[in-house]
Amino acid sequence: MTPFVLYFGAEALGVSGIIAVVSAGLVHNAEGERSSLANPQLASDLHQLIGLLNDILNSVVFIVLGIMLLRTLLDRSVTYNGSLIWVGIGVALYVANLLARYDYVRLVQRVGNREAWIFALGGIHGAVTFALAFTVAETQVRTADFNLVLMSESLLIILSLIVPTVIFRWLLPKVRIDMDDAARMAVIREQMIEAGIHELWQMPISQEFKEAITFDLRSQNGHTTLRQFLSEWRRMVQHPDYTADQMRELMAIYRHVFQAERNYVEQQYNATAGLSEDSFNQLYREITMAEMVVLEYGA
Repeated sequence: MTPFVLYFGAEALGVSGIIAVVSAGLVHNAEGERSSLANPQLASDLHQLIGLLNDILNSVVFIVLGIMLLRTLLDRSVTYNGSLIWVGIGVALYVANLLARYDYVRLVQRVGNREAWIFALGGIHGAVTFALAFTVAETQVRTADFNLVLMSESLLIILSLIVPTVIFRWLLPKVRIDMDDAARMAVIREQMIEAGIHELWQMPISQEFKEAITFDLRSQNGHTTLRQFLSEWRRMVQHPDYTADQMRELMAIYRHVFQAERNYVEQQYNATAGLSEDSFNQLYREITMAEMVVLEYGA
């Protein structure tokens, strides 16, 4: 509800609601990055929720933007007396926007020339201004001037979509996929799981726990058959709920075997140069996420 309160509150004060919401979003993002560890569970849930909402809203923005652009282009009343002045203004706005973004990151942020151009070219330019143009539709702005703004901003948005698509092909560095590193990571993942299973079967626990946890560990790599899944599913359905003591024991076992997996990955990363830092971080993240899921289930 915060964005809506900010928007309508700003409009009631006679200032731009859109700018108020964008500014609040920037402040909230900076605040969230520095306070995420105050409540890690909440931060993780919010991160997942915000990611989902971002995907949905980005799709909605593109759909609405496409509809607005198409309606503007097809509306015969949105013309400028047959003149092409809106083309020149649109191009000039795009170039000015591009140079302003470039100068900012180049001079203020002190980034390299290539990175500055990537930042300047990236993203849709003019979408907010296009939306702001409709906020002045009810003012005393002349229709011809309003149409000029719409057409110029439409061209600015179209250029911001087309130009990067062409230039980024040469500007962006080539993505190199290290197939050998991916293969090594797959091997180490398999060995990591086997290390956890080996540690599990050395523990003085019940056979039932050993078999159940072994199934879960092997599922980390997708190495479980449909028959095994159905067998485990039937066992879980028919099995009575674990007691509180059994759940505490089960969670302790999971923590122990996941720590064994971490130890193995760290040993491989420190002992050899065969595992890249990115692969190490990915495997470590997989173990941590698996442990979070298990501990959440046992909470």
